[in-house]
Amino acid sequence: MLLSSLFAAIVGAPLVLGQGAFDKSHKMTYLKGTWSISDKNVPVGPTFVNPAENKFFFPTEYKNTTSRTYSFTDDGFWEYCAYVAPHVSSDNCTSALFIYQHGTYEFLSNGSMALTPFAKDGRFQMADSCKESNGATPYNYTELMVTWSIDIDYGTAPVLNLHEANWEQPQNLTLAYNPPQMLPTRPLTN
Repeated sequence: MLLSSLFAAIVGAPLVLGQGAFDKSHKMTYLKGTWSISDKNVPVGPTFVNPAENKFFFPTEYKNTTSRTYSFTDDGFWEYCAYVAPHVSSDNCTSALFIYQHGTYEFLSNGSMALTPFAKDGRFQMADSCKESNGATPYNYTELMVTWSIDIDYGTAPVLNLHEANWEQPQNLTLAYNPPQMLPTRPLTN
């Protein structure tokens, strides 16, 4: 009986350890990386936008697929890239919405996380891959993640759960890159 109880405790231990969650009470380094809603379509700053030139780049591999990423450093910087492809026409032109922001983040005493953008770097644009662009529009939106957690599932990748104050449902993002793939962590436009 003692032997079977000991065996059950040893065999069961990895299952219990595998069901963890990280939040503000844990080290920030667990948040570090680029997190995406898709494992195949991962827009990241350097291949997605040039804020100084007011320009987005249409993706070649995933132009028909919506994707969003959040990237975090372990020293308090973040980046957000969103590509929403609402329509592909018969002539293979893609109309899409692009959004980019980056800045600093901090953990608040109530367990939430505030993402404050660098005011002049955020951009959004409705664009058509077959038409000349009018350029991007400035975008500056401070995000408040009212809840967030990182669930550890040892069968797959870690999952970052973000619930922004204005969203109906949380975003579940998987870790795509570590270290994070992002533009420099400083203001990029004057």
